Amino acid sequence: MFTERLRYYRKQNGLTANMLAHQIGISRSKYMEFESGERRPNREELDAIVNVLKISIYDLFACGDYKKIQVRNIY
Repeated sequence: MFTERLRYYRKQNGLTANMLAHQIGISRSKYMEFESGERRPNREELDAIVNVLKISIYDLFACGDYKKIQVRNIY
């Protein structure tokens, strides 16, 4: 599920919700709507999230055991 993966990768990067929101240029409350599933990020927000978290979009939406995936620099 997207929300679980988003929270997992944020924590794996040692970021608070406030820190990640600041780095992608949105408010903490808007970011928390992403993690709670109330809202989905638009394409620009999604690109910013994966860049900060050093993951691919596939990592956020793919099936399988995401907890076995290592956070990596894809660029």
